Amino acid sequence: MSASVITRTQDYSMDRLMHEMSREQVLEVFSDLPAPGPQELDGEYAGHTFDGGDLELRAKRHAFFFDETSERGAWVGKAYTSDQDGEGEGHNIFRRAGGQLVRNYRFRTEIAKSPFDGRCSLMMYYRAYDNDLGAIDLLDEIRRLADGTYLGIYSATMGIDGFSLLKPGN
Repeated sequence: MSASVITRTQDYSMDRLMHEMSREQVLEVFSDLPAPGPQELDGEYAGHTFDGGDLELRAKRHAFFFDETSERGAWVGKAYTSDQDGEGEGHNIFRRAGGQLVRNYRFRTEIAKSPFDGRCSLMMYYRAYDNDLGAIDLLDEIRRLADGTYLGIYSATMGIDGFSLLKPGN
C-alpha cells in the first residue's frame, strides 16, 4: 500500500485535507483536479477518511471504517486493475482482528463524467456487482492530486450515518 505527502501549488498534506479543511474546501480542490490516466491506478492504495476536524464525525467514521472486530473489518484501502481504455474493476481491502486481509465490495471502473461537476473522474460503480454497497448505489470518484496520491468523493442513494451522503436528487 502506498500513501504520500501531497505537494501542489499549496501544501495539501493528508492531515490538512482529511482533518483541517472544510468539506467545501476539499470539494473545491477536487473540482480542480484531473482524472487519472486510463491505466494509472494499478495495484493497491492506502485509504484515508475525511472528517474536516469535526470530532463527532471523526468518531462516527472511525466506528464505521476502522473497527477490526466488525463484520467487514477495518478499511485499509482499495485495489484497481484497468485496461488500455481505462475500464476495469477493483475492490476494497479490510483488515480483521488478527491481521487477516479481506478483499470485498467489488466495483467496476471507467473514466467518465462526474455527476458532481460534469468533469471526468475515475468512476467506481458498486452496483455492477452483487454487494451491499451496490444495493445503495454507492458511487466513488477519484482524481489525481499528485503522483501516486488521489482524492476521492462518494455518494449513495441512501445516507448512512458516518459514511455516505445522498446523491443529488435523492
